[in-house]
Amino acid sequence: MRIANRKKYLFKRLLSSAAYLSGITHIRRSQPGVLILMFHKINDEPDTLPLTLRTKLFEQLIFDIKKYHDIISINSIKSDQSEMWQSKGLKVALTFDDGYLDNYTNAYPILKKYKIPATIYLSTDHVEGKRVFWYEQITHAIMLSKIDNLKLYDLGYGNHHIDSYQSKKHVLLFLNSVLKNLNEDDRSNIAQLILERSGAADTFKPSKMLDWNTIREMNENGINFGSHTITHPILSKETKTRIEHEIKESKIKIERELGKPISSFAYPNGTAADFNDIIVDEVKKAGYINACTTLVGINHSDTPLHMLHRINISNDMCTNNDGSLNLQYFWAKATNLF
Repeated sequence: MRIANRKKYLFKRLLSSAAYLSGITHIRRSQPGVLILMFHKINDEPDTLPLTLRTKLFEQLIFDIKKYHDIISINSIKSDQSEMWQSKGLKVALTFDDGYLDNYTNAYPILKKYKIPATIYLSTDHVEGKRVFWYEQITHAIMLSKIDNLKLYDLGYGNHHIDSYQSKKHVLLFLNSVLKNLNEDDRSNIAQLILERSGAADTFKPSKMLDWNTIREMNENGINFGSHTITHPILSKETKTRIEHEIKESKIKIERELGKPISSFAYPNGTAADFNDIIVDEVKKAGYINACTTLVGINHSDTPLHMLHRINISNDMCTNNDGSLNLQYFWAKATNLF
């Protein structure tokens, strides 16, 4: 960890401890509102991007949340007039994006153990093995490259030295940011080219995903499912025709497989640049009661139901330097202290 990052790391943890001791964190947690947590992968594997939470940390976190807060289903967020918004104390909802298999093998037993509801947003083509996530391709390409210099000048992304961990991480974050500006088809094609040029294509294995049998089992035992589109495109980069198709047809597919209606949607990537009024209108037209973004914040009665806020949970945002759970830091981050 670089000195500047180390100082920032220590300062934030000291600030979170001070907030806890002063009672600021408690005050924020006692006020009405709904905090929606966003998970991706629950496993003990290393992850360069902030998408993974270790299984033990997940259980410890769930135990603490359940001890002090009501954990609600995302499906219960359907009206700005509900008593939920006025009742005392912060409520928490759990969501998982994409549909990784470890949601079933690692998270599901814990959710059952504590009798906790959760919602998993499915990207249906990925669940059915028709696509792989482009970010996994470039992560594998960069971190396990067999070359020291990655030449992407002809693609418009320059040439990059990738001969150290830090240089690899820098290039990975750069590519992850710039490729998001492309439509899904172009992005997938370029990610595949990068993988091939890295010399690591023959060892690439995409993450294991849920299948419809495990999805149905979970759905029968307290886990809800929502749509995360068909191919996980950044919708603001797509045509209106494709936007409508991704939003509507993914809902139809999931409902057909589950034999019941679904009512919640999650925008892929989900930042303010990734959706707009046209996309929100299409989500409403398709019949979704609510929709989640990745805009950070606690939801209140004036939060638009189709622009709900969430906070991404990964190892980095809730641990000490030794990897142990830091609940004071987690709650400071979760309640927007910094």
